[in-house]
Amino acid sequence: MEDYDSKLIGGERGEQAEPGEDHTDILDRCADYFREASAYRQQFEPEWEEYEKYYGNKHWKDEKRTQKNWVFTIVEGEVPILTDSRPAPDVIAHDADEIGQDRAEILSGAMDWVFDDQNLELKIAMAARRALVSGNAYLYTDYDPDLDRGDGKITIRGMNWRNVWLDPSASEIDECFYGIFKFPVRVSDIA
Repeated sequence: MEDYDSKLIGGERGEQAEPGEDHTDILDRCADYFREASAYRQQFEPEWEEYEKYYGNKHWKDEKRTQKNWVFTIVEGEVPILTDSRPAPDVIAHDADEIGQDRAEILSGAMDWVFDDQNLELKIAMAARRALVSGNAYLYTDYDPDLDRGDGKITIRGMNWRNVWLDPSASEIDECFYGIFKFPVRVSDIA
């Protein structure tokens, strides 16, 4: 696990890391959250892995047995239906004045640009495929201040269920007190 970078989303946001400070209490809390989410998630992981094997045409233990992969066929038939149109969130001005309308148009244009820049149509199709196969799909949205020649950029990446641990006490993702994303990163990204 040392090869992964963990990011805690949620929890108490006011805690900022200061150089030279002892942060063992925050690290201990993150480790407790991770253990709690891992223990809960273990009951589902064998099923998720089995579903992925079915999608990959591994239905039987006997590798020589021929079979038609209906799971793959059904999933690949559903993905275009589910992702036929681009997501189009409406940006509505809170204030009815001209300034509010202008800001809503600017925000709408910015969202369209981010969707195009991040190739969101492809990422949504990949997320739909993951959701149909294992029942879980996540898109991780972040801001990288070093991209775009130092001007910064919003990034969106698809996350595999193997890289996501959510608060087990929540019944919906919006109710999660915490979410932990673990994924490989380059050493230069954390140095």
